[in-house]
Amino acid sequence: MDTSRGSKVLGSIDLESPAKISPSSHRITKLSRPKLSQNKTIKYFQSISKRRLTQTKPLTKGSYLPYDKRELVKRINTLKYNNWNVNSKKLTPLLIARYGWEGSNKMNELKCCCCSARLLIKIPDELMNNDNEDNEVIFDKLCDKYIDELKAGHKDNCPWLKQVTPMNVYEINNSKELGVVKELYEFNSKQIKNDDIEVVDVLTQDQVGVIRRWCEQNGLVYGNIFQCSLFGWRIEKIGSKIMLKSESCGRRVFIEDNVQVNLIEEHHEWCCYVEGYKNLIKMMGNVENNSDENTVENTLQRLDKLRKLYFE
Repeated sequence: MDTSRGSKVLGSIDLESPAKISPSSHRITKLSRPKLSQNKTIKYFQSISKRRLTQTKPLTKGSYLPYDKRELVKRINTLKYNNWNVNSKKLTPLLIARYGWEGSNKMNELKCCCCSARLLIKIPDELMNNDNEDNEVIFDKLCDKYIDELKAGHKDNCPWLKQVTPMNVYEINNSKELGVVKELYEFNSKQIKNDDIEVVDVLTQDQVGVIRRWCEQNGLVYGNIFQCSLFGWRIEKIGSKIMLKSESCGRRVFIEDNVQVNLIEEHHEWCCYVEGYKNLIKMMGNVENNSDENTVENTLQRLDKLRKLYFE
């Protein structure tokens, strides 16, 4: 394993110069030179910067990327109506994917994307389709049992046992997500016209004002298509039908004529867009209450996670 990547990341931090203001950040980070140079994480990476480590059992390429949102979303989307029917607020596709599992070609069977371990979720139909309170208690206990299996069901050498995907990787907390909105808008605006879809108005007047100004600055047109893009929906035409597709939570919704769509409620409850759209609007208005990861502190935190993950 080549540690040169860690060295390059470390080299991007200037130990001799005062902290700089990142163009994409609204905060100023002040760390004294002695404090930064004596940071234990930096000192550790300095000590190993010239070493080369070998890995005895290399993993399948791309199989273990706990901090990659795209890989997380891919795993979420492997759990579909034809291989997953467990409707639980606890045992969700998001939780399953965060622990490195994905769907297989068998109903309710999970497989690890890295160590190929298998986990079959066995819940009787009467527990999943019955509103009886006693059944709900049993159902919840079964889900808790399988959640424990998500954590411990990997093979002994599987890296998912050590580090799962943090929740903040999935959340909308980075200004890069505004680029996703633009990409969705560009795609969606080629599929239909604004009048082809009706949406429920869920935004406040203040929010609409912020969005309109941002759209004007970026050459976009505010309307129903833009709202679909803001809430993470990709619009697809299938024959004469219009389908909304959420890659973030795997939902698919066919639009009926003359029926308004609630772009929040159509997501799964755990979807990042249910609350995350508010962060997008804050970023559009250049509000400082966002989580850009360009500060020195956040860089050090990420380096420390890498040190613990790969070197301890």
